Amino acid sequence: KSRPAAEEGGAADPVPVVESVKLDPQCLRDKKAFEIYHSEVNYLQSLNAVCYRCLYPMQRSTLLSEEDRRALFCNIDTIRQRHVGFLRNLEERVKAWKADETSLGTAFQEMMPNFDVYKPYYKNYEEVPKLLQRLEKNKRIREWLTGDQVNEATNGHGLPHLLIQPCQRLMRYTLLVKELLKETAPEHPDHPVLHATLEDLQKATMSMNESVRESENQKILNEIAANPQRYLAFEEVLAPHRVLLCTLECKVNMAGGTEYTELYLFKDVLVFCETVDEKKSKIRASKVLDLRYLWADDLESVATKQTVTQVMFLGLDDLFLVQVKTVAAKKTLLEAARPAIDRQCAGIVDEEGRRKLKHTFAASGDAYAGWFRAAKPDGAGTMTFANGNIYEGHFADGKFAGRGRMAYALMGAGVEYDGEWNDDK
Repeated sequence: KSRPAAEEGGAADPVPVVESVKLDPQCLRDKKAFEIYHSEVNYLQSLNAVCYRCLYPMQRSTLLSEEDRRALFCNIDTIRQRHVGFLRNLEERVKAWKADETSLGTAFQEMMPNFDVYKPYYKNYEEVPKLLQRLEKNKRIREWLTGDQVNEATNGHGLPHLLIQPCQRLMRYTLLVKELLKETAPEHPDHPVLHATLEDLQKATMSMNESVRESENQKILNEIAANPQRYLAFEEVLAPHRVLLCTLECKVNMAGGTEYTELYLFKDVLVFCETVDEKKSKIRASKVLDLRYLWADDLESVATKQTVTQVMFLGLDDLFLVQVKTVAAKKTLLEAARPAIDRQCAGIVDEEGRRKLKHTFAASGDAYAGWFRAAKPDGAGTMTFANGNIYEGHFADGKFAGRGRMAYALMGAGVEYDGEWNDDK
């Protein structure tokens, strides 16, 4: 519905009052359930305040451009509308509350599809603090942000206090439902529903966080594509299908004096970059590694002061000891790399975690086709040596072990050994 134009700043709309039902909890489960209800009352009241005192007046005002208004408030009104229905659903249940029967889990399950409206808000909010800093440079906007209209709407906390609440809401639900589940007996009909709800909320929160990371990473890719003079040799890396998972500053010293200073982890490859000028203004994508041929080691088995911020990537030709800046950075890298490697290796992994691969080793020229474990032949496979010898049989930790047959090409046709091997002998 269109709104008539008004003076700059926009007149405030009356905020609908969310009336709460008076409740008398008889047990801890009642108390936890009613906490969820009252929390929703307060949340909807905050959303109403943002929309009726801030958003709607700005829609009638010329103080903010349409672009800035959309960037500041995003789809918060859509979120508010979804929660009007959710609160109504909760209210019906608490009014007819029966401790041994009433389910709040089903109310959350009915609301769950609506949480998708949070995704654009999550993605957009990252830029809101910067936007507010820019807007506050305008005197009239600054006066509006610090004036009575906004102060009354936010109880003196300021607009950012309310705008961040949707970003915190799913985590808040997770904590509230966890507390309710703890006080719900296993035989209560709500118990399995709450358990499923808790899992769904955790998945939804992870999905929201992932959407934010994807948005941030896409901005990084856009920056790389727009600055080929700074990001060298990235043309093949920036394939249309490629999705960036994380990027980190690091230190990786390689033989020959090469030092990698940044890494870019995609869903299918790991890219190491090196600085190419003294001012560190340019980097080159120097090493692109297929994740199917990498193993990530957290080095916990050799824990030292240094390894707490190190990750080792085992390749079939090279070993990469990656030094990152913080423990948190190491965690970020491992949490992104391990699932990505697992996804890339789906279909080529056996029950013991070995991978079936083909590879020609750069140093020797030997070619191997078979099973690998931790970057070494392990299990059944065939090694074709650069000198023409062929071993077909079993390997253990990179060596001939168990039953195998070696054909010696240099000794003439038919010269071979077929039998048991141990430690390459």
